[in-house]
This record gives sequence, C-alpha cells and structure tokens, in this order.
Amino acid sequence: MQLWDKFNHFAAYAGLAAPLTLALHPRRWLMAALVATVYGAGLEIAQLLGDAGREASFLDAFANLLGALLGAALIRLSAGVRG
Repeated sequence: MQLWDKFNHFAAYAGLAAPLTLALHPRRWLMAALVATVYGAGLEIAQLLGDAGREASFLDAFANLLGALLGAALIRLSAGVRG
C-alpha cells in the first residue's frame, strides 16, 4: 500500500464532492458524498474488469469514500446549514 496514492484518492474525492455538494445544496451533503463514492466505486470496478494494466483496490475505494465525506461535510459546515 502506498500512502501517497491513498492520500491522492482522498484529496481527489474531497475535491469532487465539495462542488457537487454546492450544486445539489449543502443540505444534501450526504447525497453528494454518495454520488461521488458510487462514481469512485464504478471506476474501481472498471479497473477490475478492464485490461488497461490497472488494478482495482478496496483501499482506493475506501479512501475515495472518506474523501467524499470530508469534502461534502466541509461544504455543509461552511455553509452554516442547520438540520
């Protein structure tokens, strides 16, 4: 496991979920995180099934999930949304 690679996945999905949260509305931050996570899982499945020399990784998908949750949550918190 390369820690830098997992950090890159984390940062990329935080960066994906943040504007998605703004687009959907900060109250829907969990939906934005879910959409980003499903997208990331789809890419990991494509790597598993594809023949491009890439490998699927559960740890990559987990880093994607954590990053998406953080990115979406930061937007929700910074927007001051209650409820």
